[in-house]
Amino acid sequence: MPSLPPAPVEVLTAVVPVADASPDVFTNSNPTWTSSAEARALFGGFLISHAVAAAQATSPNPSYTAHSLQLVFLRPGDPNRRITYRVERVADGRTFATRVVRASQGDSQLCIATIGLKQQQQQQQQQQQQTESTGSSPLAHQYGEAIPAGLAAVAKPDEIPADFQNEVLLGMGLTQGQIDNGLPADPFEWRHLPFAESQERARTMTVANGGGPSSFRLHSFVRSIAPLQSAHPRDHLTALAFLTDEWLLGLPSLANPSLVRKGSGNTRLQTSINHSVLFHDPEVRVDEWMAVERATLWAHDGSVLLQSRIWDRKTGRMVLSCWQEGLVHLKGTKL
Repeated sequence: MPSLPPAPVEVLTAVVPVADASPDVFTNSNPTWTSSAEARALFGGFLISHAVAAAQATSPNPSYTAHSLQLVFLRPGDPNRRITYRVERVADGRTFATRVVRASQGDSQLCIATIGLKQQQQQQQQQQQQTESTGSSPLAHQYGEAIPAGLAAVAKPDEIPADFQNEVLLGMGLTQGQIDNGLPADPFEWRHLPFAESQERARTMTVANGGGPSSFRLHSFVRSIAPLQSAHPRDHLTALAFLTDEWLLGLPSLANPSLVRKGSGNTRLQTSINHSVLFHDPEVRVDEWMAVERATLWAHDGSVLLQSRIWDRKTGRMVLSCWQEGLVHLKGTKL
């Protein structure tokens, strides 16, 4: 049986060692792109996922996988130039390792990421040994918030109309022209629970005393558009890191339909500042349906704070938590 070709997300997130450099210097294997024709900077998901891939490539052994990431964006990158990722081996322990990854183009530093790696095999062996010796489960906290009810009630995400993605993008302020002509091929397939003029929107939006929304949640399912060639947890976590930046900054516009008119294209600036991720389950497969809840937490003077949580739809386990701080400025503002 012939092997599968690499999935699009594997192609986009791959890094390779830089020739004639130290072993801890990497670059992107393939070209990057912007999130739209109007955007000048490269998509942040490349920097996030490449940093994770580079950090994991320098781990003590393959059983160490990413479990945390804190990344600060410093300046926009040029999608037409290669990116260099320099990894600093900060610490190597029996269970945890820490890496600092600096991404740059020439003399311009694009971001700095601190990435925690965790030895999964050793932890699993210790739990198994304790279970065998005591006849009981390990004494450790094991819990996680359940999948939101609206998502848990969906038996077949495939049956949710795919064309509702268009409505979501229009609600984020994109124009129909941008959607038709300016968006790159997404390596992930999305299915959003409809919210416009429905109880779903009423359930997931809270209106503050001043009349504006104080919170909004978008419920979705997502998976890679093709099966991944690799079954290694490292590659699925790298792909998951790329996913965490997809359309997250569009959420404030969905939360303010009266301010950001549908299909208006009135967003002047949209950029990430800080990005934090906790990877809860190294066994997650990004080519199987995952449930996603993305929420607005806070916004003031053009700054926004957003949260994303992802669950394995089959097991119900939470597999990732993410927080992002960004800037979203509308046309006509003087921020």
